[in-house]
Amino acid sequence: MTSTGAELAISPPYRFLPPPGHHRLADLFRERAPALVMSGHVHQYRVARLDGADHLWAPTTWAVLPATQPVFGTKRCGIVSLDLAAGRPPQPEFVVPDGIAQLTLTSDLPDPYHQ
Repeated sequence: MTSTGAELAISPPYRFLPPPGHHRLADLFRERAPALVMSGHVHQYRVARLDGADHLWAPTTWAVLPATQPVFGTKRCGIVSLDLAAGRPPQPEFVVPDGIAQLTLTSDLPDPYHQ
């Protein structure tokens, strides 16, 4: 698990939640941070600690993006197994199911976004 403070400082503005939205959410959760913040659609798996909460990026099941996308997590196709139990923090695990292909957009597949 990593801290993202330095990454936030050097990342392009579109990579993470824009500062006004980040500050607004931080204010909403100032009294008690959520146990977990989850998101997908970043084509990487990652768990990071930020503002007292774990942030989980669910990986892609389709294809990772080429090297032009900065690597902040694990760029592999897979799924997240998430164990939720009362009295303990969520326990995510990155899983690569048997038979899932490890594809990279533009290398293994045509780019559907920029044709």
